[in-house]
Amino acid sequence: MTTPFVDPQSLHNPATGTSPPASWGDAVRDGVVFCATPPSCRANRTTTQSIADLTATAVSFTAADSWDTDSFHSTVSNPSRLTVPSGLGGKYLIVASVSWANNSTGWRDLSIRANGSSGLATARVGTGAANPYPISTMSTVEQLAAGTYIEVIAWQNSGAALDVTDVATRVALIALATTSGLGIVTALALDLSMGHQFWQVGQAALIVVVCFALLVSPLRDDTVH
Repeated sequence: MTTPFVDPQSLHNPATGTSPPASWGDAVRDGVVFCATPPSCRANRTTTQSIADLTATAVSFTAADSWDTDSFHSTVSNPSRLTVPSGLGGKYLIVASVSWANNSTGWRDLSIRANGSSGLATARVGTGAANPYPISTMSTVEQLAAGTYIEVIAWQNSGAALDVTDVATRVALIALATTSGLGIVTALALDLSMGHQFWQVGQAALIVVVCFALLVSPLRDDTVH
């Protein structure tokens, strides 16, 4: 059976001379709020953690979170995990970094793992005389269902146990769009589906998102020098 064509404009545009439905304003409000304060968390480590040679190890983020909008993370119960809360499944930006103690032998790997087994992404950095204090960094965008937890996995082959340090060991999980329909793209597209009344709002929201992404970068050093 062929699905009949429906003009998308008829779904959004009110009849000439009538007022737009209140739901339009609600949708714009919800979208802009999402852009300004998306569901997100940044977890940190402020002490060393020993990583055995040739052993993939989940990094425990036991220091106070920089922020946590929806209880993604606990510093006490399963501190290596950031878990997508109920009702907030969707597309997420994951940004992580791990700093390593001084050692010029071998490789340093950083991976993102879901639910204890599924590898999502991996980055590798080499060492050597010119880079004895490497920092592994990576980012990825993933579709994560509610209840999914992610972990940062550190691996090294220096020949002995080696510490992850507190210089830049952190992870941020930031919602880009949720299955409820809210998201950065949704919020910025509202002006199109609503007759361009909210184009300036969309531009402002985009600026907020870019600034937020810069603020949550795991490499951002919050220390005053």
